[in-house]
Amino acid sequence: LEKGNGTLAVEMVGWSYDPASKEPEGELPRTRGWKGIEVPKTSTDELTLAVICSDSHDDERHNLDWWADLQDNMTSTSWIGGNSRFGDVFPCWNFKTKPAEVYRGSMDHSLRNPLLLIGETYDPATPLQSAKRLHAAMGNDNSRLVIHHGYGHSSRDRSECTEKIKRDMFLHGKWPEDTAECFADSKPFPHEDEKASEQRFGALEWKEVRQVGVH
Repeated sequence: LEKGNGTLAVEMVGWSYDPASKEPEGELPRTRGWKGIEVPKTSTDELTLAVICSDSHDDERHNLDWWADLQDNMTSTSWIGGNSRFGDVFPCWNFKTKPAEVYRGSMDHSLRNPLLLIGETYDPATPLQSAKRLHAAMGNDNSRLVIHHGYGHSSRDRSECTEKIKRDMFLHGKWPEDTAECFADSKPFPHEDEKASEQRFGALEWKEVRQVGVH
């Protein structure tokens, strides 16, 4: 990437790899717009842990009692889903790799290329406000912000507008001049017939949905 070749960076723009999938590689819905690009054979869980545990690699090491107390606290804070992310952080207890790319310095250095920050308006895990704060801290010289009007985590709610900005950056070295706003190509929960729903969710899942009367 530093030498001006963004191909590998583009290949990483795939949210998951399903080894059980019968779909030909490169033809899954998540790869639309990236014709000819193959998604690396790495599971989403592995990628998630690599990010989270790398970010916290130099944190204080805690014993199992500390982790048990953390789970109890998360559950008591919200019994519905308070500990839903516990499985994302507990494996870091045994993470012993020191990553080379983690930065612990200040935000006032001038970068050769600005970072592209993408924040989604209805993201339950990484809120848009956090992306705005980081953009404000880094400044417009060191970062560009894309406000992705969509539903869900990160920019998974596909927008051709957002995809074009990413392609322009990775492949052509072009960034938005200022904060950009993009909108998802579709709304969640589309109206569709029974056959289309079976194709989307699978026959078994759709049968269960019908049994409980959810439409």
